[in-house]
Amino acid sequence: MTSICNWDPDHDGPTPSVQYRLHTLSSLSWRPFVTSINMRTTNDCVAYIDKLEYFGTNYSQGKLLISATLGGYSNTNYVVDDAAGISGQSRYVTNAISGLLQNGIASSGITYASRGQAHITQATNVAGYISWGIHGGLSSEYATNGTISFYGQSGWYLIETIESFNGQRCNSGQGAFLKWFSSNAFGGTNYVNTPIGAVTHVWEPLLSGVNDSERYFGLWARDRNFAICAWNSFATGQFQAVGDPFTKR
Repeated sequence: MTSICNWDPDHDGPTPSVQYRLHTLSSLSWRPFVTSINMRTTNDCVAYIDKLEYFGTNYSQGKLLISATLGGYSNTNYVVDDAAGISGQSRYVTNAISGLLQNGIASSGITYASRGQAHITQATNVAGYISWGIHGGLSSEYATNGTISFYGQSGWYLIETIESFNGQRCNSGQGAFLKWFSSNAFGGTNYVNTPIGAVTHVWEPLLSGVNDSERYFGLWARDRNFAICAWNSFATGQFQAVGDPFTKR
């Protein structure tokens, strides 16, 4: 868990993530979908595992795939924040809406901020969250400084942000997965509002390498497990998926 950037001094540029290498260099005829539980501290990792145990016991008892929603958890709201960002590139965020609508999520279950509107800073019963992060004008500490707060049953959701280095363990000056999985993330205490799955980048993916939000959230809405949602939407070798592969909506 050393806090370093994913940079190889023997090369002129960044190397692919370990997950991507395992995925592509396998000698088998199939390509594994690799995810990891590699939060900032041991306590963060243990808290994530405890969350899996809690939801497995209370919402998916005896099931291989842990699903909160199918067990009666009320995480029904998807947050799509395109309030700011890179001009002319809204589709990287708003395509999530198409994926959700095409897979049975009603428009009433989507909270959307379009260009020019205020950021969505509060949400209840969150099932998915996507925004531009710092590229939308949020501070790098938006996940932990109270800027964005979730309420109700918001402990089981996927997250994606359009931030170049949100998968790095060093302080990149951006929002990053280490902050998303912190104890006080998104207005919560004791890890209550941390995501259950996150897609990230260990180096600059360019916009063309950002995860396909339509597939990512569309597959989640279709009750596919996190590994399938993440790996079927990835678009760069700098990709990293964080979370248990056997979780689903």
